[in-house]
Amino acid sequence: RRVLLETALLDSPTASLAARATGDPAAPRILAALARRGLFTLRHGSDDPAFEFHSLFRGFLLRRGQDELPPGRAAEVRRAAAEALAGRGGDDVEAAFALFVEAGAFEPAAALAAKAAPSLLATGRGALVETWIRRLPPRVRDSDPWLLYFGAAPTLGSDPETARERLDRAAELFAARGDAAGYWLAWSAAVEAVVVAGTDLTPLTARLDGLEAAEARLPVPSPEVGARVTLAKLLALVQHAPGHPALRHAAPAARALALAPGDDRLRLSAGAGYNAHVGWWFGDAEDLRPLVEVLGPLARRAHADPVAAIFWLAVEAPYHLLAGDAAAAARTADEARELSRRLGVHAWDAALVTQSVWGALVRDDVVAAREAIARLGAVGRPGNPTDLAMLRSFQAVVAQRDGTYAEAIRFGEEAKALAERAGYPSVHVFADLILARTYARSGRADGEAAADRACTSVRRKLEALQSPSLGHVLALIEADRALRGGREEDARGALERAAASARAGAVHARYLFSGDELASLWAAALRSEVAVDEVRAHVRAAGFRPPPDAGEEWPWPVRIRALGGFEVERDGEVLTRRSRAPGKPLELLRVLVALGGSEVRESAVGDALWPEADADAAQHALETTLYRLRRLIGADAVLQRDRKLSISRERCWVDALELERRLEGALAAPERAKAPAGLEAARRVPALYRGPLLADAADAP
Repeated sequence: RRVLLETALLDSPTASLAARATGDPAAPRILAALARRGLFTLRHGSDDPAFEFHSLFRGFLLRRGQDELPPGRAAEVRRAAAEALAGRGGDDVEAAFALFVEAGAFEPAAALAAKAAPSLLATGRGALVETWIRRLPPRVRDSDPWLLYFGAAPTLGSDPETARERLDRAAELFAARGDAAGYWLAWSAAVEAVVVAGTDLTPLTARLDGLEAAEARLPVPSPEVGARVTLAKLLALVQHAPGHPALRHAAPAARALALAPGDDRLRLSAGAGYNAHVGWWFGDAEDLRPLVEVLGPLARRAHADPVAAIFWLAVEAPYHLLAGDAAAAARTADEARELSRRLGVHAWDAALVTQSVWGALVRDDVVAAREAIARLGAVGRPGNPTDLAMLRSFQAVVAQRDGTYAEAIRFGEEAKALAERAGYPSVHVFADLILARTYARSGRADGEAAADRACTSVRRKLEALQSPSLGHVLALIEADRALRGGREEDARGALERAAASARAGAVHARYLFSGDELASLWAAALRSEVAVDEVRAHVRAAGFRPPPDAGEEWPWPVRIRALGGFEVERDGEVLTRRSRAPGKPLELLRVLVALGGSEVRESAVGDALWPEADADAAQHALETTLYRLRRLIGADAVLQRDRKLSISRERCWVDALELERRLEGALAAPERAKAPAGLEAARRVPALYRGPLLADAADAP
C-alpha cells in the first residue's frame, strides 16, 4: 500500500527509480505484479521498465496519500527521485528540476539549474532556463549570481535592459565572493546588453575606465573567459569609444577570436563587432572578406545563437556594399529580417532597416530611401535615442538631396544632439558631415561659418580615429565647397586627399553625394591632373556617368578624334591603326561625326555610304554595318531610335563635339569665361584643334 501511495507521486517511474524514491527494494516487483494482473497499471520497456498508472487510479492514490502519508514524506520521495534523475543527466534533468521544486527543495533545484543552463542555452533552450529560474523563490534566485547570469541570457535579445540589471547584480555578487570567472562573464554580458539595448551608451565609459583596476583585483582566469572579455571590450570600444587607444589591441584580438575554432556565438559576435568597426571607419573590404567567408555559414546554421546570428547578418550586409555587390547586401539584410521575425528577436530591427536605407542611397534611389526611412520610424524602439539619432540623420540626408536645406539642417542638428546624449560617436560624426555639406549649400548668411564649424568638429574626431573612409567624405565636402567658392588651389588639395582615400570611402561618399555629383568632382580632379591614373580607375570601377563638362581627360570607353584626321580609340587601343581595321564600320562612324553626331537620319547615312543602292538595300547594309560597328566599339556606343542614329555622349568622347561645346559655352556666358576656371578652359581649346574636320577623308563618302 505504501509503495503505491509513494510511487503515485512520480510520473511513470522506472523500476530503479521506484526503488530509489521509496527506499523499498520490493517496489519494482509490486508494480510488475500489478501490471501483469492488469490492475490499472501499464508496463513499458524491458531492461528498466517504466510503470504508468491509469489517470483515475493515480488520482485516487494521490488523494489517499494526502491523508495517509506521514508529514514531509511526499517531499522526501520527490527529492529522492529528483536526486536520482539529476544523477542520470540528459533529458531527465527537466523532470528532476520539477520534482525538486514540488518537494520545496529550492537550493538543489537552483544548483541543478545552474549546472544544466550552459548546455541548455547552447542547444537553443533558453526559454526553459528562464522558466526554471522564474519558478524559484526570489530569495533563492536573486542571491545566486549564477542564476542571475544564466537567467539574463535568454532575455538579452528581447529585453536587454532587464538582462543588464540582472548581470550587474550578478557581477556584484561574484566580486564579493572573489569569483573571477563569474565576475568577468557577467561583466562581459552586461556590456553586450548595454550595446544591444542602445538606449544609452554612456555607462560604457565607466566600465572601460574601471577595466584596469578590475583586472588587477580579479585577473581574468582562463583563455575561455578572456575570449568573452575581448568581445565585450571590442563592442564597448567600437560603439562608444572608437578612438580609444585600447582598440588598437582589442580589434586584432577580436578578429583572431572570430577566425579561430571555438564557441560559435562568441565568434559571430566578435566578427560582427570587428566588421562594424572596420567597415564604417576604414572601409576595408579585403580585410573583412575572410570573416565573411568563415562566419557567414556559421550564422546560417539551424541552431546558431539567434542574437549573434542576426547581429552578424546585420553587419555582413554593408560589407557586400563595400565589396560592390548591392544585390548580395539586399539578400543578406532580407535573411536577417526573416530570422528576426521567425525567432522573435527584435533587438536589431532598426539596424536591419538601416541597411535598406544605405542600399537605396548608394543606388541614388531617393524614393526607396524615403520608404525605408518610414519603416525605420515604425520599427525603431520608442524613446531610444540611438535609433532616433539614426532616423534623423537619414531624414537629413534625404532632405539635403531634395534641396530642402532648412529641414535637412533641423534633422541634422537633432541627430547630432541625440547621438551626443547617447554616446554614439559614429552617428555624431555622420551628422556633422551632413551638416557641413548642407550648411554650405543652404544660402544662409551664416552657412559657411556653420559649415566650417561642422568640418572642424569632424576633423577633430577623425584625428583620433584615423578613419580613411570618413576622411574621404570630408575631403569631398571640402573640395565641393572650394569649387563652388572659386578657390581652385583649396579644391585641388582637397581632391588630392579624396583621391588618396577613394578606395576606403567610395561607398561612404554615396551616402551623402549622388553619383552625378561625385562624377563632377572627379571630373574636376582630372582637369586639375590630380592622381590621374587612380582617379580614372576609381571612376571606371564606380561606373559614374560623365558629367556635361567632362573633357578628354575623363576615362571614356571610346575616344573619337576627327579634327585633323580620323582616329578611334577603345579602352586605350587605337582601332584605326590596326593592320586590318574594319573599313565600312569606321566609315559609318566618320559619317555620324560629319553629320553632327546626334539624331542623324538613317536615310542620310545610307545616301552617304551607299549612294548607288536603292532604299531597301541601303537600309539592310546600314543595319549590318551598324551591328559590326557596335561589336567594334561597344553595343551602347551608338544609339538607334526612330530611324535616327546618335553617338552616345555617355560612352564616347568626340573632339569636334567637345570643341563645339566649349565654344558655345564661352559665347553663351562670356563673363563666366573670364573667371579663372573659364580662362583655364579657354587655354585648353587650341589643343583640341589639330586641323580641319576629317582632313584625311577628302575622298571618303
